[in-house]
Amino acid sequence: MSSKRLLFITQVYPSGATGTTVKTRNTLSFLLAKGFEIDVCCVHHQAMVKNEFVAKGLRIFTVPKEVVSKVNLKYFLKAAAVVLSPLPFRIKKMYDKRLEILFSVLENNFTYDYVFFDGFSTLQYAKRYQKNYIYIDDEDISDLLAKRGRETTSILLKLFFKLERLKCLNYELKFLPRVSQLWAISPNTHKRLKKLTKAKSILMPTVVPFKQNAYRKQSKDIVFSGLLSWMENVQGLKWFLENHWERILQERPTTKLIITGQLASEELQNYLKDFRNVILKGYVDDLFEVYSKCALAISPILINSGIKVKVLTYLSYGLPVVALSQSTWGMSSSKGLGATNEESFGRAVVSLLKNDEERHTLASEGISNIKKYHSDQTLENFFHKVGII
Repeated sequence: MSSKRLLFITQVYPSGATGTTVKTRNTLSFLLAKGFEIDVCCVHHQAMVKNEFVAKGLRIFTVPKEVVSKVNLKYFLKAAAVVLSPLPFRIKKMYDKRLEILFSVLENNFTYDYVFFDGFSTLQYAKRYQKNYIYIDDEDISDLLAKRGRETTSILLKLFFKLERLKCLNYELKFLPRVSQLWAISPNTHKRLKKLTKAKSILMPTVVPFKQNAYRKQSKDIVFSGLLSWMENVQGLKWFLENHWERILQERPTTKLIITGQLASEELQNYLKDFRNVILKGYVDDLFEVYSKCALAISPILINSGIKVKVLTYLSYGLPVVALSQSTWGMSSSKGLGATNEESFGRAVVSLLKNDEERHTLASEGISNIKKYHSDQTLENFFHKVGII
């Protein structure tokens, strides 16, 4: 068992309720089980589910994040300052002086074997190079902005995304040299980032432990899970509903689409009411209760620049998945998935709903996929490789 002490600075509280926090929480749980003592400092957005994380050897220090509720002069002045900043909008927006002070106090008062910057925006708190600094990648924001720019039809948005991408590239060039190791979560991101720094770079597995098997032959509904304030989730969900949902209902009129996830805007909630057989559950404490009533899960993500933890989560519950091919980007294996293109997505859903045998096969393959590529054993092998344990 280890006696090492670690410090993590994370973008949000490691609740396990969103894709990024699933990765963080599972990594922390693994290291705690190995005997590490871990301090975590992060902001906590009060509108998000906290899902308290308590474990032996773990201390979590949070800074409550203010949420703008009114559009007023103060808001516009703040927004203008963010847009005009040399730092990317996402980075400037997520900066919190109190978190910077908290991080500094912890670092100055305790001796840590390793300090982890978990997530793109946390790099801004690395003020200098340190041999024990490690960056853990999440979504490749620079790549994501490039893809957003190519997809949008708005000239103003194209210019905004182009400018933001340039800011992100400069941000990476400035801050990545301050870490000694860089852990990327997808092969393409790893290939891009390792060119920007002399830091040791390596591909890190995303661990999503196998859950209680929710596969049921008699289930007939469809589920979509994801953070409902994330642009790609909202766009993908709307695309699916507008292009495929009515055709699916023509074939399977009693099938329902169950949507789980936090922070659905009022606009999205009203939008979903226009579609029949669509149920917005919001945050669900026990996904098994929902997933055990669903025949399959969908991942209609049109733009992806990382690894979709939602897809891994579906598989970990034994749910067969219909996914756009880009949703599988970054995965080691597509076992358990029915990957398809935009035109054939609805037909793939209907076909799988009608074929119990294929669903059973995909469910079994998905569990095997998780056990082989996303288990604690893969993470243990990784930590041995990088010398942490």
